[in-house]
Parts: sequence; structure tokens; C-alpha cells
Amino acid sequence: MTISDSMGEFYTPPWLSEQTILEAFGGGRPMRWTALDPCCGSGTFITALIRLVLEESREIPVKAQLQEVLTRVKGIDLNPLAVLTTRINYFINLSHLIGEEDEFDVPVYLGDASYVPKPKKIGEIECLDYVINTEKGPLNLLLPKSAVADVAQFSKAMTRLETHIENENETAVAKEFFSIIPANDLTKDVRQEIARLAKNLVDLQRNKWNGIWARIISNFLTTANLGRFDVIVSNPPWIDWKNLPQGYRERIKELCIDRRLFSGDGITGGINLNVCALISNVAAQNWLKDNGTIGFLMPENLIFQQSYEGFRKFYLDGGKRLYFQRLVDWNKAGKPFAPVAHRFLGFFIAKSVRDYAQGIPVIQFEKKTNDKNENIFPLKNYAHCQRFSDMSHIFNRTNTVALTTGASTAFSYAANMDEGINFGIVAGECPYLGREGVEIFPQELFLLTVDKTKAIRRGNAYVTNYQSDRSKHKIAARNFLIETDMLFPLVKGTDIERFHVKSSQYVVPFPYDDFARSPIENERLTTLAPNLMSYFNANRSSFEEQTRYNDKIIGKKHKNEYYALARVGTYSYGNYFVAFRDNTKWQAAVVSKLSVPWSDKGKRPVFQNHAVSISQRVDGEFISEDEAHYICAIFNAPIVAQFILKSSDSRTFKIRPPVNTPLFDPDSVEHRKMVALSKQAHIDHDNPQAMTTLNEELDRTYLALLKASSTAPIVTKLAKKRTAK
Repeated sequence: MTISDSMGEFYTPPWLSEQTILEAFGGGRPMRWTALDPCCGSGTFITALIRLVLEESREIPVKAQLQEVLTRVKGIDLNPLAVLTTRINYFINLSHLIGEEDEFDVPVYLGDASYVPKPKKIGEIECLDYVINTEKGPLNLLLPKSAVADVAQFSKAMTRLETHIENENETAVAKEFFSIIPANDLTKDVRQEIARLAKNLVDLQRNKWNGIWARIISNFLTTANLGRFDVIVSNPPWIDWKNLPQGYRERIKELCIDRRLFSGDGITGGINLNVCALISNVAAQNWLKDNGTIGFLMPENLIFQQSYEGFRKFYLDGGKRLYFQRLVDWNKAGKPFAPVAHRFLGFFIAKSVRDYAQGIPVIQFEKKTNDKNENIFPLKNYAHCQRFSDMSHIFNRTNTVALTTGASTAFSYAANMDEGINFGIVAGECPYLGREGVEIFPQELFLLTVDKTKAIRRGNAYVTNYQSDRSKHKIAARNFLIETDMLFPLVKGTDIERFHVKSSQYVVPFPYDDFARSPIENERLTTLAPNLMSYFNANRSSFEEQTRYNDKIIGKKHKNEYYALARVGTYSYGNYFVAFRDNTKWQAAVVSKLSVPWSDKGKRPVFQNHAVSISQRVDGEFISEDEAHYICAIFNAPIVAQFILKSSDSRTFKIRPPVNTPLFDPDSVEHRKMVALSKQAHIDHDNPQAMTTLNEELDRTYLALLKASSTAPIVTKLAKKRTAK
């Protein structure tokens, strides 16, 4: 595809298209197989499919070859320019077979793979219902299914219809529709509906808004009657729900609900879904043969995120389900969609039942190091390579597995089922509440550095506000006095290392009483910290630019002052915290107080967003120091880190990690040993030799305490089931 990647579409290299097609066929191709690309773009998949048909049919006459391709390879796209481009490419690939007398329609249609004509009855007559949105309002189409039963006849009738519309002849338009509908379907109600449609089409012409509606109708309704296919292969658009146009979201929302695709919710009340998930489900429902296979290239996070719980269950009408059969991992393949670096997989989906707890195969392709002697060059050199077999030597291929643990359909990668069984033990619930850090906004006013060249004056420190070339808010740097009682050390996500929190270079004003969710009111703050209040007032307009999103998190009850911060609660006031990052690197550390220039005792930190902290149990009780070290030891156990990284999109980790963390028991030998290991690791965090030994002990002790807990029967059952297979 060549449409802008800002719309979620990317050019698919021909070799990747062919590999996806061949993988979709799996062990072998059925005789005279059929294939559809429902988001065909410029036709990369279509071209590869045509080549396969021609290779299989080279021994038959030319006219028969032409018919083989036309009946077996079809495409759809919502973009008229993409449809035109694919039709041209389709024609070019068949040009050597076409004679002067040959007449045919190229089977590539303008249509929406996420919104297909729906069945509806007019009395007892089965019809197709569809709405085309135009700048003049919606154009409602309701025609008997029998009208489009013969695609070629319907297409020719629509071509004739165009002339009648241009003539502004409503009667002739209606008669043309009547001519392709069997007499027993031409009930009084059907005739009235067709007369209404004829009038609407002619009215558009009279209003100088014809827009070749007859051909558009032909295309959109034909997509409902393409038949069923052995394989449906595509690289559909990767567009998040929130980025879809509002009108389009509303149009497909009911369908998403019907298909049970929406899952999850958050404090902001939002839902998230990538439109490619909907397209794969709609394509399977409308066009896939009972024993067919979907082969789609889609974002990797579809196998991890809670938002896609419904998609992964893949329900179809009539109580049917499809299952992921295998995945192909291209994340180390050298960026096939360069310069875009999206993480993506090949998804292969069919009706054969799979027990995800037992794992499904994952094929991982990793780009080898460039080597001219071995004919291995940068991936971009193969951008126009048509056959995967001609360049497959540049990849190392590894077979791994993906499996689910517990009740969730979220997958984890595992090197093998032995590792998968360990992940089954590790996966579980954490009875400790992770909290996302405070939204420090705007950073240019809240992030301050202490001027250590100047002395602390009567409980006030000289500070300078944050500056960055990338700042959205251009606020001049100033050096000024702020009351130290209101300043707290800041912990950013990047400050958190494994068993260590780096000393922060920043402090932030935190105008809150202990355990309060609402900030100190301005009148009292003026008395307690007049310098800080003056600073806030001098920059009030910048503070008030906080987004609606932040306001929603804070809530009206606690937004009593314009300098209120998002994500402040009782959890902000613990004595001990387990801090970990919510993206990129999985690592945790225990922190209580951090040093500040004006106090040897240090001070409780404030955590910025992307720095997650745990200070409480689910019941709201604050954790002790030993409990914090116990949790930290579990989170940093190598087996846990592997599980998190292999079951998450590294761009975002869950703030309540799905890790089996039994509630801390100070009387347990294993729990106390985990505490001791964490405390030692905080001392030896930068000693690789010591950490190697500690890592082994962490895994050994953690797995031992889990196997001694109530999860043991589940693990034993899983292992026995695997042995039985």
C-alpha cells in the first residue's frame, strides 16, 4: 500500500506478501483455491496471488488461464485511488493472456471491509441493506439479494443504469432494477423501495451531484456477494479507535458491539480497538470458507492488551469461533515497513480449535548481519524482491511458542513449553496496587533544580525552572526562592534501575497536606508558603492550560485550585514504595526517602508519570519496609522479567502487573529470604558478579514459594496435560 502511514497504512514489500500467503496455506493448497484481499491497497497481495494461479495453470489454454485468475483472485478497498491502482496492476499482470475479443470486469471492488451490506427483509424477501454517506447526506440502499446474485449481470445493469440517471428518467432507472430481480421477489413493497431509490438517484443528478452512483452501488453491493474463499490475506489499516473520524466510529460502533470486540475500560471511560481487529472479524464472517484461513499482518499488541480480549476470542455468528493457529514474528526482521518501526506479527486464524494454554507455534524471523560474501545485504535492498524464497537466506528462523495463562486470553511468548509452564506458575494476581505517577504539568514550571551555589535562606531554597528545546510551553528560566517545606524530590521513570533509584536532579512543589487528595487552598498556602503562592499566581495562565484528560483524572471534588495535580491520593504518602517503570525496561527498586540539599534525613519522593509506585495493599493498608523488599524481589526475579517482557508490548507495562504475588507473610521462610535477597541486591546492584548469584537465588526462592502455595495443583495439571499429549 502507498497511502500515507498517518492513516495507518503501510507499503507491504512483495516478499512479505508472498510469505504471508504461503503461510496462510500452511501444509498445502486446495485444488483451485480462491483468495481475497479485503484491503488490497495498490495490489501487492493481489499480484502475488495472480502469480501463484498462473504458475499452477500454465499447462491449460490461455483463455482458461484468464478465467482461472478472474474467478479465484479478488480484492476490495475503501480508497477509490487504491482500487484503480490495483485494477491497473491486475490488468497488467494478465495482459499477456487478453485477446482483442475478451470482455471482463476486473474483480477488484470499491467497498468497506469493516462495514459490509447487512441482510434485511422486505416482507419475506431477503435483501441487502447499506448506507453510503455523501456530502449531500446518506444514500440508503435496500435491494433484494437476488439482484446481485449474478455479479456480471448486476455490473452490466448498473452501467446501463448510469445512462438512465443522466437522462433523469426515474421510470427507466426503476425498470433497470426490475429487470435483474426475479418476478417472485418483485412484491409491492420491493417495487416501492426500488422506486424510492430510483427517485433519490435521479434527484442527486438533478442537484448536479451524480458522482457515478450506479458504479459505486455496484461495487459496494457486490462485496456482499463475492462468495467464500479458502484464504483471506491482507495488511489491513492499523488505525486506533480514537483516531477514527467521529462519524465513522459511530457507524461501526454497533457492529463492534455485536461482534463482541470491545473490552476493557479505564478511569477516563475510554475504549480502544484497532480497526484491523474489526476487519479481520468481518472478513471471516462474510467471506471465509468453513475450512479457510485468515492471514493478516497486524500490530503485535493485539495479543497482549486487555482492549483486545474480545478480539482474541474471535466470536462469529451462530455461536462459532475461530482460533489463532500460529503467529509469525517480524519484530527482529530489520523493519520491513521502514522508516516506520511498528511491532507487528503475521496472524493466521482458522476454525481448528486450539488450547492456548498448551501454546501455539510462533515463527520468528531475525535479520542476519550484513555479509557481502554470503549475499546478505540491508533489508531495504530487497524492497522489490517478489519471492520470499529469493531472500529468505538473510533471516535466521526460530520456532518458539505463544501461550495464555489463567483466565485471560492475553498471550506470552516462551522459548518452549518448559518455559511456558514456568510462566503458568508466574502468571497471576498481585494484591498490591500499582499507581501511575503524578502528571507534572506544565513541566517547565513544576520541574525545578536547586541552585547548590546559594545557601538555604530561612527554609527557602534558590531554584531554577526546567528548560528544554522540545518544550511545548516556552517559559523563560528564572532563579527564585521557594519554601523547602513544599519541595519534594522527583522520581522519573528513567531514574528507576534494577534494585536502585538514581538521585534525582529535580524537585517539585507539592502543595498538599499529608494524606490529602486536594491541594492546600490558596489563602492558607499564602500563609504557609508565600513565595510558592506568588510563583503559582505569576504563572497562573500556564497552569490553567491543563488538559480535560487531567481534569477528569483529578475530578471536580479535588480540582479546588488551579495548581491541583493529577493522580494524587493516599497512596502518595507511604513510608515505603516499590517503584517500577511502566515502559521499555522492566525493573523495580525500593525507595523510602531521597536526599535533598537542605536535609540529611532526606524526603519522601514524588513519582512522575511513567514511574509507577506501590505503597499499599488492595485493602488500603500501607506496606512495611520488609514487604516492599519482598515485592521488589519478586518483580526483579529473572523469570518474572522474562514473563513480563514476553507478555507485554514494551511500550506499556500494566501498572498492576499480572504476576503471582502471594500476600507477604513475615513468618514464611521463603518470604523472609526474598526480603534478604532484595536488601542485598540494593547494596550489590552495580556488582555483576554478585548479582549473578543473587539472580539465581531469586528465581529459585520465588519458584519454590509458588510451588508450595495453592497454585501447585494447577501447575501439576498443566504439566500432566502436556505429557499426555
